[in-house]
Amino acid sequence: MFKEDGELYGNVTVNLNHPKQSEEMAFLNENNLPGIGRWLSKKKLGINMGVNAQSGFCTYPLYMLLF
Repeated sequence: MFKEDGELYGNVTVNLNHPKQSEEMAFLNENNLPGIGRWLSKKKLGINMGVNAQSGFCTYPLYMLLF
């Protein structure tokens, strides 16, 4: 995700090498971008799949991306 001036704001997704992750589904980086899942849902750009994966001390929700 980028700011209007083109500067990087943050990485929306994380690659966890999980069997449910695909080209249409990704784990969201809620730890560094709190609320990104709610924002994607509100804008109808993503659907929470109800699956979470953990990496280290962080837990990431799986979303189907609709764009």
